[in-house]
Amino acid sequence: MGQKVKCLKCGQTIEGDLKGTFIQCKCSKTAIDQTGQYIRLIGNKKDFKLINS
Repeated sequence: MGQKVKCLKCGQTIEGDLKGTFIQCKCSKTAIDQTGQYIRLIGNKKDFKLINS
């Protein structure tokens, strides 16, 4: 399971898939790109919240 991120603009929660797939929320303010080597979070820090699983 990947890192979960909640967009504070649209309320959608997205999750990295550990394959490097670029996944963005429905309003495109927040995105994640994650592999076993790195996690890249895209967006303004004030627009998303990390969710601990």
